[in-house]
Amino acid sequence: MKNHSDFFQNLKGDVADLADEAEEVIERDLIYHLSLNEKQELEDINIALKKIEEGEYGTCVSCGSEIPIERLKVKPNARYCTKCQEKHERDKRHAVPSEETEEISNNENEE
Repeated sequence: MKNHSDFFQNLKGDVADLADEAEEVIERDLIYHLSLNEKQELEDINIALKKIEEGEYGTCVSCGSEIPIERLKVKPNARYCTKCQEKHERDKRHAVPSEETEEISNNENEE
């Protein structure tokens, strides 16, 4: 009986350690993605400021049409008109990250 008790006590400790490690990984991943988003937001703001200086502010970088003023009021650093933004987001959701593409390619070559 004592062996079983010791085994389960050790197992509980291992599980708790794994849970702590998983929590740390998730937290680091979240912080990393938040910082990427903030970096992108700052880059978009700088691009918008440059466009203001060049007199090109409010023009969609994809189709060249005017970005509606209502959109610019909500998101002053918008780079796309509403239609192009929707397309950009759809394309982004359906894109396979390059690491996954390489891994898929490598696996196909091995077969």
